[in-house]
Amino acid sequence: MVRRRKGAIVSVSSASSLMVNRGQANYSAAKAGLNAASRVVAAEVARMGIRVNVVAPGLIETDMIENAPKEHIKTMIPMNRIGRPDEVAKVVGFLCSDAASYITARSSRSTAGCSDEAASSPYHPLFFRLHPGRPGRS
Repeated sequence: MVRRRKGAIVSVSSASSLMVNRGQANYSAAKAGLNAASRVVAAEVARMGIRVNVVAPGLIETDMIENAPKEHIKTMIPMNRIGRPDEVAKVVGFLCSDAASYITARSSRSTAGCSDEAASSPYHPLFFRLHPGRPGRS
């Protein structure tokens, strides 16, 4: 990429990097670190024509949520559905394309309209549906 003076790097993070998830300090911190590292690298390589961005998906239909009460969770997401892996892949594809040639050092959230505050609040019902048995549950 440096030799060609053109390229795109897209890191896949998580919406958890942008919100409070009690009991997930290690996961959230790792993803937040990836976000920060991506922004720094973006600043370092932008002059070489290389773009660096992050995709931070929310709830996506993966093994991680296999046993979650999906029908109930969907009612708390404004778009009333859980995302698909191919939808995240399309965002990554866009950020790698020439159509995104002026976008760098950005974090793109794919959360179906679910706000960071809602899903991360320990008082929001979605929090304990996604994190059963977490400390502080009453």
